[in-house]
Amino acid sequence: MSMVGVFLLAGLAPDVPIALGQKPVVVWAVGDGPSPYAGTHALQVANFLQSEEPFNDLLWLGDIYDAPSDKAFDELYGPTYGRFAEQTYPTPGNHELKPRRPLGPYDDYWERHRPAVVGHKIDGNPSNLYAADLGQGWRLLGLTSSFVPPDFSPAAPNPPHPAVEDVLEFLHRELSTHTGTCYIAIMHRPRYSAGGRQEQNTDLQPIWQELAGRVDLYVQGHEHEYFRLDPSKIPDYYPTSVRDDNDINKQLVPGAQSFVVGTGGITLDYLGQPGQMFDTNFPGLESFVVAPNAAAKLDLAYYGALRLSLTNGHSSYEFVGLDGSVHDRGTTTCTPVATKHTGRTSDG
Repeated sequence: MSMVGVFLLAGLAPDVPIALGQKPVVVWAVGDGPSPYAGTHALQVANFLQSEEPFNDLLWLGDIYDAPSDKAFDELYGPTYGRFAEQTYPTPGNHELKPRRPLGPYDDYWERHRPAVVGHKIDGNPSNLYAADLGQGWRLLGLTSSFVPPDFSPAAPNPPHPAVEDVLEFLHRELSTHTGTCYIAIMHRPRYSAGGRQEQNTDLQPIWQELAGRVDLYVQGHEHEYFRLDPSKIPDYYPTSVRDDNDINKQLVPGAQSFVVGTGGITLDYLGQPGQMFDTNFPGLESFVVAPNAAAKLDLAYYGALRLSLTNGHSSYEFVGLDGSVHDRGTTTCTPVATKHTGRTSDG
């Protein structure tokens, strides 16, 4: 399908045959959806996912808009992506941070529907940090980029949790007890972004460094479009001076890919949007699906989700539009994750 705003540097890669007896684990990923605003298409995206069943898991990448209470969270998320709650691995978005209870509605919802994904408690607060075996030697890292500011009164924990330091401690425990690189890491905010918010999120650099060489697929939301980066082509502290770089991005898993999938229903951004200019020259930008102008940003053709098909040591990815069109496709290879003390692959 030819579409203005779809940019593929290498074209669509051919499908890779799956070895006999390997049934792929099928995972969908999307974020930035339910809201009370006119023009929201979260229901259409959720209906599309339901039409693609059966699949194994959904990675929810965060942001439910204007949901200050448990009731509002239920009313927005429940009828859309809530139907997949029992098979969802979520990460909180910045819109889940609320002054009265920083992540209260988010934590309460998942404690009712899938308690494991709120993670262990830190000083009585859910950490939103967890790991899960997906099958076929693949393991998920459920991380958070939604940190509570110290002055987020009146309910900010003291000290605030979770924090970057909590994520690093969690990752040290997880990665020191497992081998392999077939990891998927999810967070809401991306470390690197070609999106119009022009946020490179350097506060996430310590987490990015901890993940370097261990994660094959980075999956995020926050920006209201789809794009894919090859992070090995990005200077560590782009766009600042190369003197700040320490070659972390040259130590990534070979072929590692970073996805932003903020196409879950919220009004999309568009090329040339005043104050939010998508950077088509961003280093490492491999593909993007962005509406060409303001009139097109409500077009359902620009909404969709990322489909991952996971087999032992291999992934294939596709960004699929609501009409079933594939706008980006490729494959990666990695080493299956194994638990160090048993030597067994993490097959779930």
